[in-house]
Amino acid sequence: MGLTYRSDLTRALTITELDNNFRHFTGSHSVTGSLTVTETGSFGFLDTTNTVFSGSTFVQSFLASANSTVTVTHNLNQDFPIVQVYSASRLQVIPTEISSSNANQIVLDFNGFNYSFTGSVVINK
Repeated sequence: MGLTYRSDLTRALTITELDNNFRHFTGSHSVTGSLTVTETGSFGFLDTTNTVFSGSTFVQSFLASANSTVTVTHNLNQDFPIVQVYSASRLQVIPTEISSSNANQIVLDFNGFNYSFTGSVVINK
C-alpha cells in the first residue's frame, strides 16, 4: 500500500485514503537509499532503540548539561566508529572523552564543561 497524494487527484482524499496514508507510517518499513528526518513541532527526540541502520552514518541531536555525559545508541554495529560533535551554532565541540560502550552505543563525556548546550553528534561507520 503506497501513499495517496491529493496533488495526483482532482478531488479531496477520502477518509479511507487518509487513514491508509497514516497507516503507512506505522509498523516496520524498509528504506532503500537515504532517509532524512526533520524535527518539526515538539517531539524532541527520535527513538531508535529498535532501529537497525544498514547505512554508514547516524546523526542525532542532544542536550548536554554542564558536567554530564550523553549516551547515544546508534545501532551501526561498529565497535569504534568515527564520532564528531557540533554545537547548535555549528562549531565543532571536542568532548572531554568519547568512549565506545559496545558496538551500538557511545558515551560523550562533557565533564569539565561548566555550561549546558544543544548539539548534534555525527557517527560514521
